[in-house]
Amino acid sequence: MSMNTNPRNHASGFTLIELLVGLTVGSILITALVFAWSLTVRTNSYILSTTALNNDLRSVMQIISQDIRRALPTEERSSVYLHSGGANGSSNVSEANCILYVASTSSPDGQDVNDEPYLSGFRLTDSQLQMWFSENILIDFADPDDTLPAGTIKASEACNTTDDEGWHTVIQNSDRGILVNNLNFNVGNSLCMDIDIDSDDLQSGRCPANSTNKVEVIFVEITISGEVSLPGGNQPFQFMDAIKVRNDRVIN
Repeated sequence: MSMNTNPRNHASGFTLIELLVGLTVGSILITALVFAWSLTVRTNSYILSTTALNNDLRSVMQIISQDIRRALPTEERSSVYLHSGGANGSSNVSEANCILYVASTSSPDGQDVNDEPYLSGFRLTDSQLQMWFSENILIDFADPDDTLPAGTIKASEACNTTDDEGWHTVIQNSDRGILVNNLNFNVGNSLCMDIDIDSDDLQSGRCPANSTNKVEVIFVEITISGEVSLPGGNQPFQFMDAIKVRNDRVIN
């Protein structure tokens, strides 16, 4: 009896089981590749969004810090005024969410106004971080009971006013997913020194209203905090800066 050794009689190709195993392995690899690609895209989107938002907020902090640093004092008033907010909020406090400061002794358009103090400022109100600047409105630090000339408002009223002519929105919540929930200014580390450099008279905080022969040195701590909406979820943020007002107030 002879055996048929013709190779054409042997089955060739893949079995059904081998095909199923191959398809399964291929599906797993394709799924893994798609997942890796999707993760990379989400990660890159998160990094780009985080970087852009951080740059935005750092730029805002830089604008606030540099502007306050250039505040100008006068003999009659400090360079910085704080208001704690609300219709009956305290004024001239050490810590608050609204700051006003003497930005110039001429109007923003460069016209001479007889050395009247034009002010700038920042506040957080109605979910908006706003900056004050106006060519037409003077802010006065005078006693609240004083009658002010036309075109002038009291500093405490400026912090509470809804007048769009003075306040301009820098960041509005939901802009690019930014949610600012706290803006704080603290001048508690300021110093009041005797004008005589040989004197040991040194007080913490700003100089009292009835001070004489003093030098007032203003330090301002600024804090902005909140959260940003990113593809991976909300991410909290906090930016802090501490600056010294360049121009000290000399009280004779």
